Amino acid sequence: MKIRLLYLLTALSLLLVSCSSGIYNRGKKELDAGNYQDAIAFFDDAVSRDPDKAEPWKFLGMAHYRAGNYGESVNALKQAAVLAPEDGSVNLFLGLSYERLGEMEQAAKVYRAYLDKHPDEDISNRIRHRVRYLTDQAVQAEVNQVISEEKSINTEEIPDNTLAVLGFNPGNLTPRYSPLARGLSELLIIDLSRIPELQVVERMKLQAILDELKLTRSEYFDKDRVPRVGKLVGAARVVSGQLSQKESDEIKIESGIIGVKDGFVEYPGDVEGDLQKFFVLQKDVARRILESLGYKLSPEEEEELLEQPTNSFLAFLSYSLGLEYVDQGMFSLAEAQFDNALKEDPGFELARKARSEVVGLSDYTGEIEPPSEFEEQAAMYARSVSTVETGQSLRSLQNTLGFQPDMEEDEGDNPHTEPVVGTGSVTINGSFDE
Repeated sequence: MKIRLLYLLTALSLLLVSCSSGIYNRGKKELDAGNYQDAIAFFDDAVSRDPDKAEPWKFLGMAHYRAGNYGESVNALKQAAVLAPEDGSVNLFLGLSYERLGEMEQAAKVYRAYLDKHPDEDISNRIRHRVRYLTDQAVQAEVNQVISEEKSINTEEIPDNTLAVLGFNPGNLTPRYSPLARGLSELLIIDLSRIPELQVVERMKLQAILDELKLTRSEYFDKDRVPRVGKLVGAARVVSGQLSQKESDEIKIESGIIGVKDGFVEYPGDVEGDLQKFFVLQKDVARRILESLGYKLSPEEEEELLEQPTNSFLAFLSYSLGLEYVDQGMFSLAEAQFDNALKEDPGFELARKARSEVVGLSDYTGEIEPPSEFEEQAAMYARSVSTVETGQSLRSLQNTLGFQPDMEEDEGDNPHTEPVVGTGSVTINGSFDE
């Protein structure tokens, strides 16, 4: 009886899949014809009959997108993404839907997910442009809002554990070594962010504020202007300082912590030493800053703090120059410097990560095509990819009804087989009697 029921279940599933497939194909025809509401109706029917199949969900989302129902498009495409995580076209229309809803950060996040799995497609560089543009737009919108509301910001309400690493003035460093100031800031942000109790402001937001206020490096330690930066980025304290060369191979790092609420400046102490021991000096600066802030490192945190990103000073110098180029929007030059860093040290992960964020941006102009133009290529791409699904309709139905295929060796042929999707008729003979 059990085997007969399984055969019956298989046959019924074949009929359901075949019927669902026909409805789904009619939906695609209506979508191609521009009859979006009719397409939505067919795809709705298809997913209700076969909810474990990704393609009807995907095209339901596309139909809603075309109809201007961007919220419904997001819901359907999320379901498709769960069932077919390798289908990059789902991410494209999901990102476009978020763009239409004005959720730029979420759109950029979805596009990044696409690039993680599909870095080398023909469309990938255009996606990289969109990620950069949307990220910049989201940060700039936040900055504009903060500046417009500056008068209403109460600095006393800023949490005391918030910190911004403003940057370091290269001082009298030679042009060859001046990028070290930017690299030092980056390493301090990374090291200070290791402390769970500290909330360190993101560099992109800080840089956008600096650009908006037109603050120069020589003003990084201006006691009148720096507290305003902290107020705008929501930091109770701001770290800044200066680098200088005492001799050709000697460097001095001065740092200070400016209190945004009271304007009080605390000096953790100068650090001096050989340029070739820059990483040791940088760790000393980080430790002094943490001690001045009242944080005592555990042995585990101390060990983690002492980890160096690279053993190559030349690699770090190229990396630092690359960061400067990124800040200036000179992505092609930045990529070249990150490449140089990786040639010096192939295991330099910070350089590898930084490179991944600028690759493909050499021709980026700061502008992108509107969604209405980009969606046409996205639609063509969606129809060209094959959807590999994780859902198994028949197996899910069997599990729901409590039937499991017998796998014992003495049971004979295993009745559980994957159904072949197609059209046709099925005739069932027999009874449910023992």
